[in-house]
Amino acid sequence: MSIASDALHTLRASPVVGVGGVYATWNGINEIVTVAAEVPGTVEHQLWKIQEVKGKEGIYTIVRLTKEGAFDGSWSLKDNAAVPHGPIIISKETVEWHIDHIKNGVPHAITHVSSSNARGTYLTAIL
Repeated sequence: MSIASDALHTLRASPVVGVGGVYATWNGINEIVTVAAEVPGTVEHQLWKIQEVKGKEGIYTIVRLTKEGAFDGSWSLKDNAAVPHGPIIISKETVEWHIDHIKNGVPHAITHVSSSNARGTYLTAIL
Protein backbone atom coordinates (compact mmCIF):
# COMPACT_ATOMS: atom_id res chain seq x y z
CA MET A 1 0.00 0.00 0.00
CA SER A 2 1.21 3.47 -0.68
CA ILE A 3 -0.02 6.70 0.86
CA ALA A 4 1.24 9.99 -0.56
CA SER A 5 3.53 11.28 2.19
CA ASP A 6 4.05 14.66 0.55
CA ALA A 7 0.39 15.59 1.09
CA LEU A 8 -1.92 16.41 3.97
CA HIS A 9 -4.96 14.16 4.34
CA THR A 10 -8.44 14.44 5.80
CA LEU A 11 -9.72 11.24 7.39
CA ARG A 12 -13.45 10.76 6.92
CA ALA A 13 -14.94 8.39 9.47
CA SER A 14 -16.67 5.42 7.93
CA PRO A 15 -19.30 3.97 7.47
CA VAL A 16 -20.48 7.48 6.58
CA VAL A 17 -21.39 7.33 2.90
CA GLY A 18 -21.91 9.87 0.17
CA VAL A 19 -20.95 13.51 0.14
CA GLY A 20 -20.08 15.16 3.45
CA GLY A 21 -19.55 13.15 6.58
CA VAL A 22 -17.44 13.66 9.66
CA TYR A 23 -13.67 13.89 9.84
CA ALA A 24 -10.96 13.16 12.41
CA THR A 25 -10.42 16.46 14.25
CA TRP A 26 -7.44 17.65 16.33
CA ASN A 27 -8.36 19.21 19.69
CA GLY A 28 -4.93 19.76 21.31
CA ILE A 29 -2.15 17.79 23.01
CA ASN A 30 -3.48 15.08 25.39
CA GLU A 31 -6.99 15.64 24.03
CA ILE A 32 -9.20 13.08 22.28
CA VAL A 33 -9.34 13.09 18.48
CA THR A 34 -13.02 13.64 17.75
CA VAL A 35 -15.05 13.67 14.55
CA ALA A 36 -16.72 16.79 13.21
CA ALA A 37 -18.16 18.14 9.98
CA GLU A 38 -15.75 19.73 7.52
CA VAL A 39 -16.78 23.37 8.05
CA PRO A 40 -14.99 26.69 8.66
CA GLY A 41 -13.52 26.69 12.15
CA THR A 42 -12.80 22.95 12.13
CA VAL A 43 -11.34 22.25 8.70
CA GLU A 44 -7.91 23.57 9.68
CA HIS A 45 -7.85 21.01 12.53
CA GLN A 46 -8.65 18.12 10.17
CA LEU A 47 -5.45 17.92 8.13
CA TRP A 48 -3.09 15.04 8.94
CA LYS A 49 0.34 14.07 7.65
CA ILE A 50 0.56 10.30 7.21
CA GLN A 51 4.16 9.25 6.68
CA GLU A 52 5.62 5.78 6.25
CA VAL A 53 8.29 4.83 8.78
CA LYS A 54 11.52 4.10 6.89
CA GLY A 55 12.41 0.42 6.90
CA LYS A 56 8.98 -0.66 8.22
CA GLU A 57 6.60 -1.68 5.45
CA GLY A 58 2.98 -0.71 6.17
CA ILE A 59 3.92 1.20 9.33
CA TYR A 60 3.07 4.91 9.43
CA THR A 61 2.90 7.90 11.74
CA ILE A 62 -0.17 10.17 11.78
CA VAL A 63 0.69 13.69 12.88
CA ARG A 64 -0.76 17.18 12.79
CA LEU A 65 1.36 20.03 11.49
CA THR A 66 0.81 23.72 12.16
CA LYS A 67 0.30 26.14 9.26
CA GLU A 68 4.03 26.83 9.53
CA GLY A 69 4.81 23.11 9.19
CA ALA A 70 5.81 22.51 12.83
CA PHE A 71 4.93 19.23 14.59
CA ASP A 72 1.72 19.63 16.62
CA GLY A 73 1.14 16.14 18.00
CA SER A 74 0.81 12.50 16.97
CA TRP A 75 -2.07 10.05 17.13
CA SER A 76 -1.70 7.85 20.21
CA LEU A 77 -3.84 5.64 22.44
CA LYS A 78 -4.97 6.92 25.82
CA ASP A 79 -3.46 4.63 28.46
CA ASN A 80 -2.38 2.28 25.62
CA ALA A 81 -5.90 0.78 25.67
CA ALA A 82 -7.64 -0.41 22.53
CA VAL A 83 -10.72 1.39 21.25
CA PRO A 84 -13.52 1.17 22.36
CA HIS A 85 -11.84 0.89 25.77
CA GLY A 86 -9.49 3.78 25.12
CA PRO A 87 -9.79 6.65 22.65
CA ILE A 88 -7.27 7.99 20.17
CA ILE A 89 -5.60 11.08 21.63
CA ILE A 90 -2.89 13.52 20.52
CA SER A 91 0.51 12.90 22.08
CA LYS A 92 3.81 14.80 22.07
CA GLU A 93 5.53 11.47 21.28
CA THR A 94 5.31 10.03 17.78
CA VAL A 95 3.45 6.71 17.70
CA GLU A 96 3.55 4.15 14.90
CA TRP A 97 0.44 2.66 13.28
CA HIS A 98 -0.08 -0.24 10.89
CA ILE A 99 -2.37 0.96 8.09
CA ASP A 100 -4.06 -1.33 5.55
CA HIS A 101 -6.29 -0.74 2.55
CA ILE A 102 -9.76 -2.26 2.92
CA LYS A 103 -11.11 -4.08 -0.09
CA ASN A 104 -14.74 -2.99 0.33
CA GLY A 105 -15.30 -1.23 -2.98
CA VAL A 106 -14.78 2.23 -1.48
CA PRO A 107 -11.77 3.97 -3.07
CA HIS A 108 -9.04 5.00 -0.61
CA ALA A 109 -10.65 3.16 2.35
CA ILE A 110 -8.10 2.30 5.04
CA THR A 111 -8.06 0.88 8.54
CA HIS A 112 -5.68 1.95 11.32
CA VAL A 113 -4.29 -0.66 13.66
CA SER A 114 -1.90 0.24 16.43
CA SER A 115 1.58 -1.22 16.20
CA SER A 116 1.88 -0.94 19.99
CA ASN A 117 0.99 -3.61 22.54
CA ALA A 118 -2.72 -2.75 22.34
CA ARG A 119 -4.28 -4.64 19.45
CA GLY A 120 -7.49 -4.15 17.51
CA THR A 121 -9.00 -2.06 14.76
CA TYR A 122 -9.29 1.56 15.84
CA LEU A 123 -10.71 3.54 12.96
CA THR A 124 -11.89 2.89 9.46
CA ALA A 125 -11.44 5.98 7.35
CA ILE A 126 -11.50 7.30 3.83
CA LEU A 127 -8.41 9.21 2.66
